[in-house]
Amino acid sequence: MTNTTIRWRWVIPTFFLLELVLISAAVGWVAFYSYVLHAGQPDAYYEGYATAASPIVSLVAGAPLFFVVGDRFRRWLGADAVKSAIAVSAIYTTLDVLLVVTWPAATMYHVLVMLVNATAKLAAIYLGARGRRSGALAVAS
Repeated sequence: MTNTTIRWRWVIPTFFLLELVLISAAVGWVAFYSYVLHAGQPDAYYEGYATAASPIVSLVAGAPLFFVVGDRFRRWLGADAVKSAIAVSAIYTTLDVLLVVTWPAATMYHVLVMLVNATAKLAAIYLGARGRRSGALAVAS
């Protein structure tokens, strides 16, 4: 018997779906950049570009995507949405931290972008899962 309200049957597949979508977005952007915007460079140039641009693509595509996931959790999971959404973000952030810490070519740039990414994605998924609240921050409609 557990006292948790985290819906793991939703959290784990959502994490994998987010990974798939964000990795696809990064690969798609680098392919677009290399074939359309800046063609004709050696492969090493594009590898370096991918290393620098992928975290930014993850932020630009990830924050709105995490918000949408949080919003869907709110609609589908009700009271369990916030804890489940935070669990998705925690798993995602844990994997990011492990990748940056164990990657030999990681620089301070990668660490800083990872921290910004983690903060933005946590805020986005939390705000999506929490939904609108009445009070000082609510927008009058």
